[in-house]
Order: sequence, then structure tokens, then C-alpha cells
Amino acid sequence: FVTSGTTTTDYVTKCAAVVAPTFDPAAGEYSVAQDVTIASATDGAKVYYTLTTDGSTPADPTALSTEATSAVTVNQNSKIKI
Repeated sequence: FVTSGTTTTDYVTKCAAVVAPTFDPAAGEYSVAQDVTIASATDGAKVYYTLTTDGSTPADPTALSTEATSAVTVNQNSKIKI
């Protein structure tokens, strides 16, 4: 066997800017549970969230968190973090 030369290269991936997700209905205080839809106007963007139902602050979401693909029911003590 003859030892071959080696080479290296760099790859650069450019990501498009992502529009901030929207909440419907908007954040606020409600007297009854709400079904909240979280969406992004950026085509192909995925939105991940964490949720608490005891009023505590949710952890920062990661790609292993829940993906916002349908409405999330929140009650008076719920907090969502995206």
C-alpha cells in the first residue's frame, strides 16, 4: 500500500433568519383555560417549547423538547417557554 496525501476542507451552512414565533391567543391573564397555538411564519421552522402547570419557570427548550405542532391547553398556573 502506498500512503496517500490527506486534505481538509471547511463547510459553511448559512441559515435564514427565523421570524419570532407567535402565540394565539396572546400572552395574558385569562379566567378560563386557553388552547394556545404557537407558530412561526418562517417556512420550515420548528418551534420547541417547555411547559409548567404549577406556576414555576419552565426550563429552556431544546430540540428534545415538545415540538409545537398543535394547540397547547394552558390553565391559570401554566407557563410556556420557547
